Amino acid sequence: MEQAILNGNRNDVMEIFQQINEWFESSILSFEENKKNLLELVTVLKHAAAYQFPNGKCLIDDTEIRESTGAVILLSSINIFLNDLLEQIYKIQEIENSPAIDKACNFIETNFKNDITLEETASHCGLSSFYFSKLFKKRKKLTFIDYLTNRRIEEADRLLLETNLSIKEISRAVGYNDPNYFTRVFKRVHFSSPTSFRSNKMLRQQ
Repeated sequence: MEQAILNGNRNDVMEIFQQINEWFESSILSFEENKKNLLELVTVLKHAAAYQFPNGKCLIDDTEIRESTGAVILLSSINIFLNDLLEQIYKIQEIENSPAIDKACNFIETNFKNDITLEETASHCGLSSFYFSKLFKKRKKLTFIDYLTNRRIEEADRLLLETNLSIKEISRAVGYNDPNYFTRVFKRVHFSSPTSFRSNKMLRQQ
């Protein structure tokens, strides 16, 4: 059921729900024991779905399930819960398939030389910073900071090889106001200082 929900597969969800109905009708356990088992299922599904939601929480109300006093109301409430959960998953999938992350990458490309933040980029895409961070990493296989850093260092590489700009000037040109911090970031990526990188590349070219 968990996998069917996360895949947004309504047919599979309803098929499994039918099996739950059949199990409930044939169960020799008391109503309260059966209800307890189904509440555990609801808890598992809410927990799994929470990781997909923008704020990391599944806020779908399950009060009617918890307060139900008969089999008909209990199963009907679970059916409604499953459909609400599917609707939320569909909305998430629509966002994930939307051009939001492409829009973010275009924003980074245009503004990486400035002091841009994850929050600013998320706002530009119309997403919460929490959800944007998760979605960006899922789509690009990199955190926002790592992606931004790679783009800045890529531009620094070009400037080191194609211009005579100083390290300080290049640092500012790629969005780092502190040349020392730029050098540390550069070393973390290339395992050499900007000066050594430029010298070694020029020697190879000669």
